[in-house]
Amino acid sequence: MDETARSNDPPTSTPRDVRRREFAARLRKLMAERGWGVNETARRVKSHLPSGVGVSTASISFYKSGRVLPRFPILKAIGETFDTDLADLSDEAEPDKQRRAESRRKAPAQAPSFRLEDVGDGYASLQINQRLPWPVALQVLAALKAEPNAAASGAVTTEDPAEPT
Repeated sequence: MDETARSNDPPTSTPRDVRRREFAARLRKLMAERGWGVNETARRVKSHLPSGVGVSTASISFYKSGRVLPRFPILKAIGETFDTDLADLSDEAEPDKQRRAESRRKAPAQAPSFRLEDVGDGYASLQINQRLPWPVALQVLAALKAEPNAAASGAVTTEDPAEPT
């Protein structure tokens, strides 16, 4: 397909595409007002980032071109760098809104806390999906490593060994 045909294709802009373009335009404007390029912008943004968080010139270039939106810590640092309110930079500036959106993307479907299935021949398949304190998790592991009939005979206990009985 030639370039002419491609340019006539209907645009497929999603709301996220629009947000990226709007943020990019705002960032380019702020950089131009100060006469900063991507190197200077990255250097200044880095000084506002928490320890362990960095930003590269390539990232600034991606933000400026609208390829990606920065995550909240970098967005906040950009706002501080340009002494600009986050709401003026992005409609995703609200930390709670962005955190909720990220957690929805990362959260797996709610799995049952356990699954027990008879696999025949006197055996069962047990899958456990629970958040447990370390002592309890270690007890469960110990019980699983014990002799298969130990629990039935009472040889495996579920009491916390650190607590007096």
